Amino acid sequence: MGGGSLRENLMYEAFFGLNEKPFSITPDPKFFFQSDSHRGALDVLRLGVRHKDGFMVVTGDIGTGKTTLCRALLESLDDRVLSALLLNPFLSEDDLLKVILQDFGVISREARRELAGASKQDLIDLLNQFLLNIDNYIYTNFKYNL
Repeated sequence: MGGGSLRENLMYEAFFGLNEKPFSITPDPKFFFQSDSHRGALDVLRLGVRHKDGFMVVTGDIGTGKTTLCRALLESLDDRVLSALLLNPFLSEDDLLKVILQDFGVISREARRELAGASKQDLIDLLNQFLLNIDNYIYTNFKYNL
């Protein structure tokens, strides 16, 4: 809400009949406004997930709702869907792999630090092994389509 005082912010919320702050530093998907273009993008992303298209990239100008769109997508996905939300476009290749491994639950935050000396190939092998194990597990135990 900018630099207003707590009292000013509470008055603002009361004036407009708001139950909570509508703006924060971290986008909240419950405030996601589905314009026609946002709804279309969300549908395309859901379709990509359902068809197991792998990596998807959302692009757009600053402030157009990319992060909120992605968070809304993640909230709408079934618990059986593994995802990684990468918000930092300036990660090195090694750090990118470590963040993906961490988001997938393969490694902890502490293990991420311990992998400082791991080669890129070691990280790729770890991710590949995880994905192969997940695919085999799902195929042999569930045999369903998303």
